[in-house]
Amino acid sequence: MRYTLTKGTHCNYEITLIVPETDMPGYKASVLKNFQKDINVPGFRKGHVPLDMVEQKVSPEYITIGIFEEIVHQGTKQLLDEHKDIKFIGSIYDLNREEKENETHITFKLDIFPEVSVKNDNRKTNKLPAISTEPTDEEVAQTLLNLQKQYATYDPTDNIGENSIFKIKFSFLDKDGVEVDKGTAYLGQEDFEEFPYTKELFIGKKADETFDIAYDHDKLPHVMHCHKEGAVAARITGTINDVRNMILPELTEENIVKYF
Repeated sequence: MRYTLTKGTHCNYEITLIVPETDMPGYKASVLKNFQKDINVPGFRKGHVPLDMVEQKVSPEYITIGIFEEIVHQGTKQLLDEHKDIKFIGSIYDLNREEKENETHITFKLDIFPEVSVKNDNRKTNKLPAISTEPTDEEVAQTLLNLQKQYATYDPTDNIGENSIFKIKFSFLDKDGVEVDKGTAYLGQEDFEEFPYTKELFIGKKADETFDIAYDHDKLPHVMHCHKEGAVAARITGTINDVRNMILPELTEENIVKYF
């Protein structure tokens, strides 16, 4: 047996094992000896049945597969022994077999650890600015605000304001006024900041007030999108069901002890 070793482009090698037809009887004998260990024939001790009788007892397909596996096993072992400098990893893949001019060609691939080469010494002169571990005033303020929001209370109110959270129920209508989908959503300050159109629509409106607006997918938050497959919405009609103002607790010494 001989083999070729070709470097691939994706951290792998393609290996071709080339076996002359004259070598095949040797691999076949090796396979039959493996089967010989388990063959029972009256008049012979187990493991000592003649190989020609073993061949008669074993399906030809199993012998063919066994020869194929034996070639790959021996070829891979020879390859690894002779190329200890190549760091192969994983299992073989893309296994193929082909008969060419009285030879059997078996090709497969093996991955290798990525190879790294140093092109220059630029890394030695690169510098990164020091990372400051001191929080800024803005970061401190935002952190405190987030903590306050965790312990906020929500008081009922009549009108929607900048700090309100409110619930809406709505229907999506097509161009003919037919309902094609419906939904429920909670909106608040974050939606006003990210989608200014919602601020225009709802600031100043009252609980139980209705609304009827053109459906504009790009101007509305995700919770007000029509998601029903095949539906084409033209308008949204709905009612404001509940309006509440977020009341943040004061960060007094008493509350700090109470909450944290």
